[in-house]
Amino acid sequence: MALFFGELDKIHVIFVDNGFFDQFLIELQYTHLVRLYRRLKMRKPNGDGSVYKMKGRLRNPWRVVTPKRKTIGYCPTRSEAEFLLAEYHNNNGKFESPTVEQIYNYFIRNKKFKTKSTKDGYTSAWSYFEDYWSEEIAELKTRHVQDVINEAIDNGKGFATCRNIKLLASQLFKIAQSDDYVAKDYSKFVTLPDKPEPDNRTFTVEEVERVFKGAEKDIWAKIFVLLVYTAMRPSELLNTKRKNVNLEERYLIAGSKTEAGRNRYIPIYSKIYPIIEWFMKNTKGDNLIIVNGSIVRYRYYLDKHSELVERYNLQELSPHKCRKTGATIYQNLGMNPLALQRMLGHQSFETTDRYYTGNVSESLSIAMKNIES
Repeated sequence: MALFFGELDKIHVIFVDNGFFDQFLIELQYTHLVRLYRRLKMRKPNGDGSVYKMKGRLRNPWRVVTPKRKTIGYCPTRSEAEFLLAEYHNNNGKFESPTVEQIYNYFIRNKKFKTKSTKDGYTSAWSYFEDYWSEEIAELKTRHVQDVINEAIDNGKGFATCRNIKLLASQLFKIAQSDDYVAKDYSKFVTLPDKPEPDNRTFTVEEVERVFKGAEKDIWAKIFVLLVYTAMRPSELLNTKRKNVNLEERYLIAGSKTEAGRNRYIPIYSKIYPIIEWFMKNTKGDNLIIVNGSIVRYRYYLDKHSELVERYNLQELSPHKCRKTGATIYQNLGMNPLALQRMLGHQSFETTDRYYTGNVSESLSIAMKNIES
């Protein structure tokens, strides 16, 4: 019979045979016997759980598993994994892994969102995780996120919604990973539906002219024309304040969504000057766009836009296409590309600003006058 004892780099082997003891000192430097010794030393009793190292280059490769094969955490080293398992047994087999909902609430409280629409996107995506709200985050895996996405697809949701679901899952996994509740971001392995081809259609010049002719008596046609020739987003125009309209110097200040788009200078094209002047003189309220004494909500305008499309026999395009239509018109009229970017409030200004010299409002005014001449 052989007994092993000693340090990792020195193993004393005692051979016991017929009552005679012969002791040999065998000095080994990480040989097969040393590895065998380590395995014998680290082996746990049956039903005690286990720790093991996962394949791949992971920040926390050591996985800790209970006797019932439930994962309770991931650690950077084996010793930390052993300690976590010991803590599990010291707590009588209880391990509090936060729920998916707890991780989400932490995310919403602490994340600094650049825009309200970004936060709304995450909030909307969260509703699709309802079946997993009470599940422990350590148990959420790729197949579960894929299940959420597949259900959204079955309910008629498209690429954008599914992408938001994946983005939210990624944020939740990153938070859980930072506290060693999960080993990695499992959302990386989900499959999204095909991204649709971009719809580059715009309203034609002929269509815009038809609506422009009707704008004399049709207030909704007035708003349509303003959307086109200010190249503003619908919500931006509908929320524009009267105090930010300067008829004398022919410009207005508006914008939202991105830092580059906020409080931007928009020159008033001569063609729409009479329409803006009409709203300033014939309506009352804080907003420029007032209909029947009230501000106009986007949802309400969306219905009126659909009626206008039918009334003037236009392509069935959304109100957002007015902005693209205006940009296309100005581009075809020869507006300076950098001035047009300024007017649209694109975030790419952070790059183009380096090459855009002079006073911004003055440059935009000159660009507008150039296309009017």
